[in-house]
Parts: sequence; structure tokens; C-alpha cells
Amino acid sequence: MADSDPDKHLRLGLLLVENQLYREAINELQEARKHLAPSFEMLYALATVYYHSDRNSDAIDVLREALQLRPNDANSYYLMARVYGALKDSRVIEALRQCVAADPAREDAWEALSQELFRREAYSQAIQIFQQYVQSSPDKAFPYILLGETFMQKHDLPNALRQFQRAVALGPNLARAHFSLGFIHKEMNQPDQAKRSLEEAVRLDPDLAIANFHLADLLSQEEVPEHALSLLKRAIQAKPDYAEAHVKLGQIYLNQKRYPEALVELLKGIELKPAAPQPRYMLARVYLGLNQEQKAAEAFKQFRELEERERLK
Repeated sequence: MADSDPDKHLRLGLLLVENQLYREAINELQEARKHLAPSFEMLYALATVYYHSDRNSDAIDVLREALQLRPNDANSYYLMARVYGALKDSRVIEALRQCVAADPAREDAWEALSQELFRREAYSQAIQIFQQYVQSSPDKAFPYILLGETFMQKHDLPNALRQFQRAVALGPNLARAHFSLGFIHKEMNQPDQAKRSLEEAVRLDPDLAIANFHLADLLSQEEVPEHALSLLKRAIQAKPDYAEAHVKLGQIYLNQKRYPEALVELLKGIELKPAAPQPRYMLARVYLGLNQEQKAAEAFKQFRELEERERLK
């Protein structure tokens, strides 16, 4: 393509970004930028390409330029947050706060903000932010879920329970609200209430892996835990890298003395979360059931080492 037609470079670059062909897009956009006055669309696309090319500092510079052309653009702040997240830069929180200020309906940004705050254990800050969110959107379930999850992180279960009850009242068809309420009841050792809420969450969203797992965990105490097995299989189907579900499935197989099946699930769980001690203990029991005493001894040794490492944290 001739350099004398920069508009074509720009159109092609934008089309390539739209189709997620970032490597091909970068030359087209850079060529267009040499000859055209920068537009917001050009700069945002170029920042996207830089982000996906691990040129994060360049992405930040271009996004700042884009925001001069379109101040308070929520998409730009969200992309900036993703770049800061890749850089492990604490400014990710401010970028997400600017994103939700620009567009309070961006639930993906609110979700990302909660995860970043939790990652930094900034629970007091999170409570303040999500209380403000609740006040600004008192008729929506989602803010109450985020506030409840924050109280849960602080181990304030009564306050978490109140938020999740409000979320269910506002969003009776929202599977996540029912799951959250069921999880809190489970944590508060209220199995009947937990079961009802978790069953409703699974009914509303059969592929909600975490609800399937926690309902299975409750039901696994039953004498014939076939329903628990089916729920765990569904959880794994929805989320194949769900380590806890693989381990729980392995545990049930172990209790049923289905050692070959238990071995497969426990090894997968250990592969996904190698630092967890308890699966190694179960693995040792499986190897004993298979009459592989040397492997059992090695698994038990690994269990003790991991348990000690966890105790010293």
C-alpha cells in the first residue's frame, strides 16, 4: 500500500484491530499517524495494539493523548487500567475509579476494581467505595453483591449476609446473588438455608461452576453422594481448571474406594494448585488403596512439607 494514502492505512489498521489482528495492525496505524492529525479512534486503536504487543509504556503515553481529545472516556480508562495491571502498577485502582466515574454502568470495571482492591487487601477502602456505589444505585443488586463480598473478605459475615439478602431481593433472577447468599449461609454453618440458595443459583445458571461446587460440597456428606458427583462434573465441564472441584471429586471417589478415578482427579487438582497440602494427603491414601506403598510414602512426605510451609507463612 502506497504511503501517499494514509487514510487507507488508518482504515485498514482499524479493521485489523477490530478483528484482533494486532501484529498486522501496528504498521498500518503507525504509518497513518505519520501523515494524519491524530484522532481519538487512531490513538485508541494504537494503544490497544501496544497493549497486546507488551509495549505498555507506549500504550500509556498514547492513552493520555487520546484522553486529551476525549476526556472522561470510560473505555480509555479501562484500557489504561489493564495496562497498569500488566505492569503491576498501583495506579490501576485510580484508572478503574475514573472509568466507573465516567460510566457508572460499567459492571466489568466495578468487578475489576473489587478484585484489585482485594488483591491489595485494601478492604476499608473497598467498603467506602462500594458503600458509595450502593448509595448511588440503591435499586440495583450488583453494588450490594460487591459490598457483601468486601465484608466477606473482612470476615464480617453478618454484614455480608445483610448485603446479599438485599441483592437477592433486588435481583431474584440473578444467580450470583443467590450463590453469594448460599455461600454465606454455608460459612455460617446454616446448611438448610445454604442448600436452598445454592440450588436456586444452579437452577438459574446451571453452568455457574462455583455454585455447583459449593452445593456439591454440602451434598457430599450424604450417604449416596451421586448428586454431588454430577454437580462436580458439571462444575469441571464449565471450568476445566477448577482445582478444588477436581480435588473434591477425587475425595468422593477415594471415600467410595474408586481409587483409579480418584487418582486421576487428585493428580489434576495437584497439577493446577501444587502448593495445596491436603490433596497430597488424599493422594497418599489413594496410593495405599492401589498397593503402591512407595508412592504413598512420597505423597505423605510432600504433604508434611507443604503443611509446614503453609504453617510458617
